[in-house]
Amino acid sequence: MAISFIDRLKASGKELLETQGAGIEMWKSLKHNKHDLELFLQFNVTELRFKPKDEHDFKTIVCTSNTRLIAVFQALKEIDKKKAIESTPFNGIKTKNSSSILTFNLVDNKYNTISLRAWELGNFVTITEKNLPTLDVLLCDLLKRGENPSKKDDLLFFR
Repeated sequence: MAISFIDRLKASGKELLETQGAGIEMWKSLKHNKHDLELFLQFNVTELRFKPKDEHDFKTIVCTSNTRLIAVFQALKEIDKKKAIESTPFNGIKTKNSSSILTFNLVDNKYNTISLRAWELGNFVTITEKNLPTLDVLLCDLLKRGENPSKKDDLLFFR
């Protein structure tokens, strides 16, 4: 059985990503509504399972709405990553549409509109100012992108 993408991040041995217990405690009272989902995605990378509009089957993506992590992740050169960390606010993406949210799909490297008609959260890693650079390095390494991705074996993803 393939290990999920988020489980691979958590198993990385990186001390800054091993704060999962605190993250679970912090988000346990999350309500199943647009506001709380946008808030959650502002501070977490998660596996999000949802039913796209006009489709019957669920789809799972790895996503975040944290604008700083997105800017750092999209930068391919180290100098651009440093600029993104220094200049991008630690905000989340918010929309006015009451029936959907906007988030960034890390695997496909693009923004996705998520219908709120049916969704659920899977595994997640909480993003902090401290662990953001480490999280970016791990994401880029796992997804084989950037200037110097490591030469590890291909990874199995949750798809």
